Amino acid sequence: LIIWFALLFVGSMVRVLISCSMCKSIIKIKSDKKWAYTYGILTCIFALVWGASGVIFFIPDSIGHQLFLSILLCGIVAGSVSSLPVFLPVFYFFAFSLMLPVTIMLFLYGEGLVLYMALLCIVFILYISMAGFKSHAIIVDALASRFRHEDLARTDELTQVMNRRAFNDVLSKEIGRARRSRRLISFILCDIDNFKKINDTYGHIVGDAILKKTASVLESSIRRPSDTIARFGGEEFAIILAETDQEGVSFLAEKIRQNIEKESQNWETNITISLGVYNCVPGQDTVPEQIVHKADKALYLAKNEGRNQVQVFKD
Repeated sequence: LIIWFALLFVGSMVRVLISCSMCKSIIKIKSDKKWAYTYGILTCIFALVWGASGVIFFIPDSIGHQLFLSILLCGIVAGSVSSLPVFLPVFYFFAFSLMLPVTIMLFLYGEGLVLYMALLCIVFILYISMAGFKSHAIIVDALASRFRHEDLARTDELTQVMNRRAFNDVLSKEIGRARRSRRLISFILCDIDNFKKINDTYGHIVGDAILKKTASVLESSIRRPSDTIARFGGEEFAIILAETDQEGVSFLAEKIRQNIEKESQNWETNITISLGVYNCVPGQDTVPEQIVHKADKALYLAKNEGRNQVQVFKD
């Protein structure tokens, strides 16, 4: 009995801690399979411990105890329908582990009214299985809808790349990561040359089409999953490159410039872009605004030097 209570208490505490950790991860739109698997395994163990109570605390000669035990286990299973079906196999294991032992005991030792209780337990198992399936569908749909809305809030509607708000969050995290590992972070700021003139000459529909095609070329030019591209504002785009030295980021920037110049020959009108590059190993006082400001200075120099070129900020 002491072992049973100890297992129940420890299992409950661990599940609560993991639940809190997973809730924080969900808020940040992150997934951690390790914690999910651990939570699932602990829930299954928790179910086996509770299921064992249907045998350990079953008193054959006491209908009152049998009724209390059956109602208690039914209540625990019913309470899990609101959240546990997000992991549907775990929910089914939980429900069957709790209900089958006590149901079998009722059939083995019961008669008369007790047999009716056993039949009601079977009906409850069938009902709770259907309710769990429906609850699973509702929870999954709600989470999917939430993630879609979160994704839309972080995506530029026109170009379908990351927007500035989301990009600023990524830049802050990449600076922190580079600071901890003492590695380089590189930043490219791109601007379409004479974009206002393009809008005035060809109209905003053509201007929007050029922005979308420019974003597509930029995306195809960066290969690593860790690299991040965003529409920074208007006709400006920004790129973060983790662990890339000055030679590497300059090479990529020039490649992007050439790709835009080449691809735009088949567009509504030829365009060019200017690019400002900055890279550093972030210090304790490095903030995103400093990196953006220095890349912007390099971009300003590229514009002043005649456009359609790459300039690197030099401290």
